[in-house]
Amino acid sequence: MFCNQVDPLDSSPALSEFAYLAVLLWLGVADPGSVSIDFVLQRSANRQGK
Repeated sequence: MFCNQVDPLDSSPALSEFAYLAVLLWLGVADPGSVSIDFVLQRSANRQGK
């Protein structure tokens, strides 16, 4: 059958490398805003400092 001749996409090493690179770039560019851990820590540090 034709289905047996098609390899799944997740078996390609290049696809997993691309996925890792895409996630790394997204983490570097995305701005989580007020839900980020560093924002919460900074806010709590500012409250304790006042």
